[in-house]
Amino acid sequence: MSFVSIPFAVLFASLLILLSIVRATLGRKLLLLGMSCVFYAYWDWRFLGLLGTVTVVDFYVAHALEVSTSTLRRRLLLAFSIVTNLGFLFFFKYFNFFLENVNAVLSPFGRHLLPWHIILPIGISFYTFETLSYVIDVYCRVTPPARSILDYAIFITFFPRLVSGPIMRGQQFLPQLEHGLTLTADNFTWGVQIFMRGLFKKMVVADNIAVLVDQVYAAPGVFSSGAVWLAVFGYSVQILCDFSGYTHMAVGLTHHGHRPAPKLRLALHRSVHHGVLAAVAHLVVDVAAGLPLHTARWQPEGADAHSRQSAAHHAAGRPLARRELELRAVGGTPRQLPDHRAHPPRGREGGPRELDHGARVA
Repeated sequence: MSFVSIPFAVLFASLLILLSIVRATLGRKLLLLGMSCVFYAYWDWRFLGLLGTVTVVDFYVAHALEVSTSTLRRRLLLAFSIVTNLGFLFFFKYFNFFLENVNAVLSPFGRHLLPWHIILPIGISFYTFETLSYVIDVYCRVTPPARSILDYAIFITFFPRLVSGPIMRGQQFLPQLEHGLTLTADNFTWGVQIFMRGLFKKMVVADNIAVLVDQVYAAPGVFSSGAVWLAVFGYSVQILCDFSGYTHMAVGLTHHGHRPAPKLRLALHRSVHHGVLAAVAHLVVDVAAGLPLHTARWQPEGADAHSRQSAAHHAAGRPLARRELELRAVGGTPRQLPDHRAHPPRGREGGPRELDHGARVA
């Protein structure tokens, strides 16, 4: 369920109405937990069982770590939590990748394992490492365990950051639940403003840039070099606004129930910084791929159209900027080097020598 969908708008409006009616702290926490479960189950309700299993296991493991004084027992409990959580993550996310590598080894012997039809649970990486960080913090006695399983379940399933992060620490979030959920007009106003700011970045900026960028990336050969470079920069802006817009919407949603404490705001705003880093990294990779650090593909004079088409086919899998460099110069046709086969360059001793691009001619 997306933040910009009608079902989410209806669900969130219903939550606000119910929170304004119910005054008891326990009732409000149950409503928030129910909202988070419905939000997650809208994609596939079957994986609520997996989410619940992880929550229950790590809640009791953390309490056992807190009361245990035996070093060996505490290490075994930590190992049990790590193996359980990473085991789920490996099976759902990497098991078929593991089978592909096994098939690569067995293929010379005529053996082949069929891949399994595994549906990847949404957000499994986020809540796996979030609950692991909580257990490790309790093991290191950095933070005390959650007082109630209800608070811990809200911490794991909190819907604004359940499916797309960021990963929060228990010591940042759990103490805030002890103060309850307070609805005020000031919080509501601030939440709407922040949410609309993120909605603008996502819907107006990122989504519209994506339409233009996708057209260039789908068929870069029909566009000029200037348009390709604009698409590279545009995609970086799209990544930045996607991250930033989602984060502002998540922060706005948390403001409706209460104003987040500074540590929670810091954790949520960190994903904006991650968006900046992702955009910069993408831009650096694309620019580096386009730098003239190698010569153009050597092609003898008089090469026919078939050979050029073959070169284009083999270059199709390379990064966009490098592909543009190899197939054509800036705004022009593919570069052709002189035919050294007809007149091979000679060294000082009259014998063949190495060309700059490493090809040896006879």
